[in-house]
Amino acid sequence: MHQIKIVRILAVIFCVFILCATCFAQVQLLEAAIVGNINNGKYWSNSSLIADKGDILKLSAVVTARVENMYSPLYLSEIYQLVMDHDTIASGKVIPFKKVLVKLPELYWYRIEPVNIDTFYLNHPGNVTPFAVIPYHEVPIPGWTNQWIVDLRSLPDKDQLLPGTIWLKVEVVLDRQFAVSPGYENRMKVYDTIDFGGLNHKVFRIGIKGRTGCIFIDNILLYRNLPVIINPLSWSGSWDEHQTSHWIGGNLVSFMIAAAEMSDIKLWNYLDKLPLPELNFFDVTEYYRKNVYLNDDIFTTEEGETIGLNKIIYDKGDILLNNDRVGILYEDRSPINSEHGGGPNKILDRYDLILECNYHSMQITTIEQSLGDTIQLIRWKNRWKNY
Repeated sequence: MHQIKIVRILAVIFCVFILCATCFAQVQLLEAAIVGNINNGKYWSNSSLIADKGDILKLSAVVTARVENMYSPLYLSEIYQLVMDHDTIASGKVIPFKKVLVKLPELYWYRIEPVNIDTFYLNHPGNVTPFAVIPYHEVPIPGWTNQWIVDLRSLPDKDQLLPGTIWLKVEVVLDRQFAVSPGYENRMKVYDTIDFGGLNHKVFRIGIKGRTGCIFIDNILLYRNLPVIINPLSWSGSWDEHQTSHWIGGNLVSFMIAAAEMSDIKLWNYLDKLPLPELNFFDVTEYYRKNVYLNDDIFTTEEGETIGLNKIIYDKGDILLNNDRVGILYEDRSPINSEHGGGPNKILDRYDLILECNYHSMQITTIEQSLGDTIQLIRWKNRWKNY
């Protein structure tokens, strides 16, 4: 009996040896995918993610492969609990790399970004190709090379990119085999023929919200790093088919509408009416409007009245306008050498910050820098009430 056990053990060792010795011939790489996990949740998913700036977001790579003598493709992964294309993968179909390979393949990570982020695009309705085509390229992330589980907090330049939206790609190399996740060549198509302007939903996307204390602004910050399209369009007339809904691009107004939609506040019918209702014969919504001017460091009315900042009068998330340039009040600030030490002073002044993306990607600047010294303040009294 003892001898039989020894023979069985030797047979198992021999099989493992043969498997390892011939592993490269037995495994055919098919395709790769990125999976993400928020706050150490149970499952990792290849669906694009939206997370909070304070969340812990980890990423890994999964390879679909055909292993010799196996009828169906398997998933090779360092992660065992996977949701792929919204389906939970049975544990028997997920195999650790080390069980079929002598060593891990090489792994390369890339960030996909618009080639010209600080420019603006124009659609051309009525043309045969009506949508502006936004070119993208892939930027290697050297610090993540051969890292099979990465933390988004280790992304280089994360402070410049996030909060905002980024796209990612992985490339897996095994001997002379390659498997890649969808990259910059994966374009969104209308009727399968017309380029809608940007990437499709196969490209893995991460959106990180802000943490400003204003839900509206936190949602708008998701649209940093998206190209600016001066006249963004919907190919069907529906908000669900709008370029901003598909994360292709937009302008500040379409980003505002998208941010409100995330809290189930429907502003699609307001698209052509923001920010000034009366210019479009729209008189249902009450709003607050004042012309103000920069006097020394403080914005005042013609009568010299200062503008107080609070939830009743004017606050974060409200609109500023100078002709065709639009901004959203982002943060109340004061001079560093004042009694408030750079913090809020509850007065609209030259130090206050706004969000704007008039002729370039979204950025945070001072009111004066982007809109000048003569502006209109607009606050819709029954706007996005949940904010």
